[in-house]
Amino acid sequence: MSFTLALKVDVDRFQRLLTTHLQEIRSAFARGLDRAAEIVEGAAKINLTKHGSVAFGVLRASIGHRTVIDQLRVTIGPGLAARPGGEDPRSYGYYVEHGRGPGKAPPPGALDLWVKRKLGVGDEEEVERLAFLIARKIARSGTTPAPFLVPALRDNEARIHARIDREIDREIERINSQR
Repeated sequence: MSFTLALKVDVDRFQRLLTTHLQEIRSAFARGLDRAAEIVEGAAKINLTKHGSVAFGVLRASIGHRTVIDQLRVTIGPGLAARPGGEDPRSYGYYVEHGRGPGKAPPPGALDLWVKRKLGVGDEEEVERLAFLIARKIARSGTTPAPFLVPALRDNEARIHARIDREIDREIERINSQR
C-alpha cells in the first residue's frame, strides 16, 4: 500500500519570515546552547566525583560555561575565570582530563594540601617530603588520564540536541502565535 502526500509551500513567504525573525531564532539557538552547556557542566562534575578525582572540590566547583551569543559559541570547562589569590584550576583540570606525561613535575607546593587531605599527614616536614616524592614520581612516570569533560559531552549528545531543538521550537511557536 502506498500513498502520496503533496504539500504546497510558499517559499517566498517562508524566506520573508525567516529573514524577519532570524535574530529571534539565533537567540533561541544561543539559549539552547547555554542550557545544553548546563547539562554537560553537571555531568562533568558527576564524572569527577565518580572516578575519585575530587580531593577538595576546587576543580569541580570551577567547572562552568561561557556562552558568546553573537558567535553562537559556548566554552565549557574548569577555571573559566582565574581565582584571585590562588592557582587557576584550569591547569589541574587539563592534567586530570588528559593525564600528564613523564618529564615534568608539578609545581612545588602544588601537592602539599593534597598530601594533607588525602594521606592525612599533619607534620609539615613530612608533608613536604611526601609531596616532593610524589612530584618526582609524577615527573618519572606521568599520570593516567581520568576524562570527565569529554565523556560528559559524548554521553549527553542526544540531550544537548534536544535542548537546542526545544528552544528553537518554542521560538517558532511564539512567532507563529503572533501572526
